[in-house]
Amino acid sequence: MPLSPGDAVRVLMTKWPDRPHSAFTGVYLGADEHGDWVGARAGTRCWRREHFYEQQSDWVTLLPAHGAWCAGFYEPGRPSEIYVDIAAGTVWDDDAVTTIDLDLDVVRNTDGAIRLEDEDDLARHSVLHGYPPELVDAARATAARVEAAVRSRRPPFDGSHEPWLAALRGRMPT
Repeated sequence: MPLSPGDAVRVLMTKWPDRPHSAFTGVYLGADEHGDWVGARAGTRCWRREHFYEQQSDWVTLLPAHGAWCAGFYEPGRPSEIYVDIAAGTVWDDDAVTTIDLDLDVVRNTDGAIRLEDEDDLARHSVLHGYPPELVDAARATAARVEAAVRSRRPPFDGSHEPWLAALRGRMPT
């Protein structure tokens, strides 16, 4: 079923190989050369690690076709401006999309600080959950490429998300 702007989309994150990790329902905004964009407004009910919470800001999620990562872009005023999850694939199934989170994250704060997070989780989980060595190598290589792109503000980490945040607000006013 092809999605149209405004359709509800269930976004699910799992941990390798298929352990539930997080979820929210957003709105399909459309696609561009970077991938598919899904947005959600502040107050959206989210689930993460067995707990529900309400998101404090508007955000858009970019889901590139290659599935090697997915990124959340948040409205100003939040500590994290960009949060990129390194992934092992993205699968669309009608109005739901699932991405496998491989622990590593690249984060850019609103103050410009950029960091790679959770290398210790990748090391621990790769042993505990039996990540194939080539998966670990791919995750590290992807994280290095993404971190370089975020640092140099290459697309889509150059403000490419801003029209999609505007589209979200136009489609779903408060």
